[in-house]
Amino acid sequence: MGAAQAQQRRLQRGQWSRSPRAIARRIDDSRIGTSTICTMLIIFTSIIITNMKAGSEVTRLEPPDGGQVTIRPLRTEDATRLRDFYRGLSDHSLRMRFLGWVSPVSDELAEKMADLDFTSRYGFAAFQDGELVADCRLITNEEGQFELAIAAADRLQGRRLGKVLLDLALEAAGTRPVVAQVRYDNERMVRLLRSRVFRRTRWEVGIMVFIRDVVPREAGRTSRKPPVEVRAHAPSGAGGASRAG
Repeated sequence: MGAAQAQQRRLQRGQWSRSPRAIARRIDDSRIGTSTICTMLIIFTSIIITNMKAGSEVTRLEPPDGGQVTIRPLRTEDATRLRDFYRGLSDHSLRMRFLGWVSPVSDELAEKMADLDFTSRYGFAAFQDGELVADCRLITNEEGQFELAIAAADRLQGRRLGKVLLDLALEAAGTRPVVAQVRYDNERMVRLLRSRVFRRTRWEVGIMVFIRDVVPREAGRTSRKPPVEVRAHAPSGAGGASRAG
């Protein structure tokens, strides 16, 4: 059995709880070639996305102050927790997420936001002690692009949770363009998008529009960091982007 096949079986059995970078370091210590490392990372990512579409848990994060955070795809039965999450956000976080003032999220809107097909509408949520603490989504717009939106509980913002959610969303988007609308004063989200090769395309009355262009997968693998970490030690959140519902 080849090294890549053995690695895939370990991943399928859940024997790996390390990040792709940790796996790469471990392989490098054994002096295995670079091509084998790339193959293993590709296998690792494909299994993550397969499990994501199947509705299983995607990743777990362990904040330094305790309380494990679990990230998984949103489900229809999460509508009530999604409603409570948005109602619990501060006015500032709501403005960052929805680009201005919004009325409280209704039951009907929460049900619509939880109705996802994972083809044209993707959604991921983070949970801590059963409470929904972050929401990330991709919604196809009229131009066939994905519109990105991220929101995190106030207490978890700035602690890498947003980065993990964004990387999951970008991996799900594949080579399709991803756009995000960001308020002019949302510096945290601007930094996060720029760190993932988004570029600003226009400015509309205090709203900046960013896009991540189509990138061939082969080029993306050589220019981008591994997209998903299965374990991290400092979860974070980026408040808001886009009007995607």
